[in-house]
Amino acid sequence: MKVVYIFYVLYTTSFKKIWYYSKFFSKKLNYSILKIILHAIKSLILYNTHLMDYFYFHFIEKEEFVQREYANTLFMHRFHKSCNKYEYRQIFQDKSKFLQKFKQYVNHRFFLLRDHSFVEFRDWLLSFQPSHIMVKKLEGTGGFGVRKVDLDYGEQKIFEKDTQKPIEELLNYFIKNKFYLIEEFIEQHETLDTWNSSCINTLRIITYLDKSHILHFIGALLRIGVNGEVDNFHSGGLAVLIDINSGRTKGKGFRMDPSANEFYKKHPVTGVELSGLDIPYWKEIITLVTKASLVVPQIRTVGWDIAITPNGPELIEGNDNWDKIIIEKALGKGIKSHLKSLEDV
Repeated sequence: MKVVYIFYVLYTTSFKKIWYYSKFFSKKLNYSILKIILHAIKSLILYNTHLMDYFYFHFIEKEEFVQREYANTLFMHRFHKSCNKYEYRQIFQDKSKFLQKFKQYVNHRFFLLRDHSFVEFRDWLLSFQPSHIMVKKLEGTGGFGVRKVDLDYGEQKIFEKDTQKPIEELLNYFIKNKFYLIEEFIEQHETLDTWNSSCINTLRIITYLDKSHILHFIGALLRIGVNGEVDNFHSGGLAVLIDINSGRTKGKGFRMDPSANEFYKKHPVTGVELSGLDIPYWKEIITLVTKASLVVPQIRTVGWDIAITPNGPELIEGNDNWDKIIIEKALGKGIKSHLKSLEDV
């Protein structure tokens, strides 16, 4: 299994990024690039540390044994496999299936192009004439496969606002590129809009449902955009840790990229202090997540993505294979021992 894992890491890693990050740490620490790369490979062999994690968590600057405390990719694969039954994972991996299954916690409208005709799609838009829509691939993750589209309307006609392309042409583009899911653009709570208005800022709340159906909160974060259409941590956005008990952010905001400008006391565009922000509707958010976790109890650990509207929280999606990088980076420590205490992996 370990040999397969090592080959998997080597095969899926972007060595262009490895070289870029090695150059950064070479200048920062006055180490040779070769020394850094060899140490990263050693960490992969000894500790199962993914090559990208080696740089994301600055392991070159830490005592080597610290890596044992972090939940490496192989461990997370086993953890998710143990907690989440394979035959139910498709509900979370296909966005349209998720929205249908959890529709009681979803307030915005959505439309599945794959199952309807152009006329039905046009009539759906004309029925409420949204100024913006979000178009998504059904299995996209990390903020990839998501686009915001601004619309204009004429006499029974619909156009993309910027290009004035007719909706027929847009539809062909959507289908060709497998953007099958169309969602109404969510209006976010005015408080979150003052923090960043370039996109919908969301929460990531990670939960674990034990075998007695008692819910445990592994962590919670605010994900906030920076001059982009999505807030996702993997797509250039910032994340800030949220205290589960108070619903208040704490610590610095941070980006995934381990190079310059990684941590922020203030939002780089709006100037908002990122620590001490009170999340609106926090009690309602905890209630929503608690109820949602019981809808598909065969999936026992989920990273829930939640939007906060003027009328309260609603689900965006659930991730059955949530990424541990964001929560470990927020905490500044590994969560491997904590996860092992929850599930015997």
